[in-house]
This record gives sequence, C-alpha cells and structure tokens, in this order.
Amino acid sequence: MMRKSWTKWILIAVIALALIVGVPIIINECYKTNSGYMTIWGAADALSYYGTILGSLVAVATVVVTILFTYKQIQRDSYLRQENEKWFDVESVFSNALNTINLMPPLIETMEINGIEPKEAIKQIQRYQVNANICLDQILTSLDSADYRKVRTLSNSMERAREKFCQVMQNRAEIYEKLFRVNEKEIAERILEVEKQEQKSLPIRVRMRCQEAVARAHGLNFDELKIELEQLNEATAKMHADIFRPLLQLKQRTFELIRTELSQKADRILNFGGDTHADP
Repeated sequence: MMRKSWTKWILIAVIALALIVGVPIIINECYKTNSGYMTIWGAADALSYYGTILGSLVAVATVVVTILFTYKQIQRDSYLRQENEKWFDVESVFSNALNTINLMPPLIETMEINGIEPKEAIKQIQRYQVNANICLDQILTSLDSADYRKVRTLSNSMERAREKFCQVMQNRAEIYEKLFRVNEKEIAERILEVEKQEQKSLPIRVRMRCQEAVARAHGLNFDELKIELEQLNEATAKMHADIFRPLLQLKQRTFELIRTELSQKADRILNFGGDTHADP
C-alpha cells in the first residue's frame, strides 16, 4: 500500500515536470526550425497562451485540493466525535463497574462487629455480590467483538478481581451468619434460664426453638469470631491495595491507548489518495 502511494505521487511529479518544462521546450523547438505548419502568432504568443492555460489549471487544482482537504477534515472531525462519544460511554461503564466491585464501601459499612446487626450486614454483602455480577455483564452488552478486543485484558482482569472480591465478601457473610447464631443462642439461653428460675413451662414449640438455637451455635465464640473478622478486614484492605488499585491504573492505560489509536486512525483520513475512512 505504501509503495503504491509513492509510485502514484512520483508519476504525478513527473507529469507535472513534463508539462511545466517539457512543453515550453517543445514549443520553442518547433518555432525555432520555422518549418512545417506556419502560424500567424509567434513562439512568444504560444508560450504566453500555454502559460495562461497552465496557470488556470494550477488555480483549479489548488481549489480542488482545498475542497478535498476541507472534506477530509470534516470526515476526520466527524469520525473523532463519533468514536470519542462511543468510547466515553464505554469508559463510563467500566468506571461504574469498578466503583461497584470496589471492596472498601461494603468493608467500611460492615467492619464494626458491634456497629451493625449481623442480618443487616449479610444483606449488604449479598447486595454487593449481586451488583458485582450484574455490572460486568453490562460491559459485554455495550461492545461488539472488534471493540471488545481492545478492552479484553481489562475486562478479564476485572472478572478475576470480582471473583476474589465476592469470595472474600462471602467469607464475611459466613462470619456474620455465625455471629447471628451466637446472638440467637444468647437470647435462647436467657429464655431457658428464665423458665428455669420461674419454674414456668414454656410452650413446647418455643422451647424446641430455643434448644435448636443453642445447638446451632455450639462451639462458636463471640471473641474468636471478632478476631477472625478483624483479620479478614486486614486481608480485605490489602486486597484493595494489591488488586483494585492496579485495576484503576490498567483502566487509565487502556483508554489512553484507545484514544491514541483513534487519533492515529483519524489522521489517516487526511492522507490524499488514501481511504475516506479511518480503518487501515
């Protein structure tokens, strides 16, 4: 493609040189011999006429080149505007997805073991997991196969991070589930203790539920669960630093590369004799 372009421009230059230099020489030689077909005008008249025609052709060519360049500039600007708008929307989808899978907001909301009810913490964690799964699906629906290849590395990295983040949040949910059992056990033990002290029989259904609650929490200790949750908090914060922050940097590099590629493709439109579109 490059060799054909150079050949074409060299041919144009040779033809232009022949018209500018060769034709005047031919006219001069024809009149110098003063033989053959005789005209009522001289060589100077013929050269002047030829110069006028050549100047007119140059002026027309200049206007044509200007129009073509303006047209290509409009094409370039239109291409850049459409592509930038499309990729701005795509980048927004990725930014929203990253915000959704970010571990820090749910960590901050559920890190205090005494500051939130276990069931509420579990709901927040489940909400995070559902949103994390949905947000990555939106990436796939917003791109065709050609465009997806440009962000495939970023998308795959986010998918792997999402799996790890959801797993660590699932571990948190399991701790809070155990804490809920401990709370149930404490309530059930108080109810059974009141029954014993007051020597009043509880309804069979209530007593059975209390006994089941005590049995479900067998071997669970509040202090041990608190230490386990604190350790998980530290691991989650480290995961944020080691995995999530590099994802932000990868997203920035990915879209900077895309914008550079768009600019390079748009510049190809300005090449005379090239395609009228940006694709190579």
